[in-house]
Amino acid sequence: MINQQSKLIKKCPHCKTEIDATAKKCPQCQTDLRSWFLRHKVFSAILFFFFVGLIISLAGGNENSGNTNTVVIPITFQNTNTQEKKSVGDNAILDAGENVDPIFLAVDKDSFDQLSKALLANDTLGVIELADKGKIFGASRGVKVIVTDRETFIREVRILEGVKEVDNDKVGLKGWVPMEWVK
Repeated sequence: MINQQSKLIKKCPHCKTEIDATAKKCPQCQTDLRSWFLRHKVFSAILFFFFVGLIISLAGGNENSGNTNTVVIPITFQNTNTQEKKSVGDNAILDAGENVDPIFLAVDKDSFDQLSKALLANDTLGVIELADKGKIFGASRGVKVIVTDRETFIREVRILEGVKEVDNDKVGLKGWVPMEWVK
């Protein structure tokens, strides 16, 4: 009986209080007990797609297989500790890496979350649906932007100048992107 009961109880790693083994938060000190990946879903999605893009590129998955219904959206992640973090009012360019063009921008934070979830689930049709509903749009790598708002890991930018003719209708539009893409 004691052995069964000890499996249902664990100690909080922060305050050492005995708590229910299935608890997501310590009732004593309020420490979040979920795994790092569950606490940081957007960041986890970015990491996931970085590795998916890496595996696809190493396997030669960027070759045209003749299937026009497939959209490969590789996402790169860079260590933000070594780069300058852009603040509101700073001019910058959008650059998600050499193999990412177009770059998707979400029109609001809710759409950014939906885009992240669709990418995490590898839901290509979900990404296309978001674009059809006007919740996301694409811009070419290297467009000039100004940072208009910021959150912990994302930035809202306004497109100032395109680099390709297809970007001309995007000038003036605002969208949310991962902060790593704002350089």
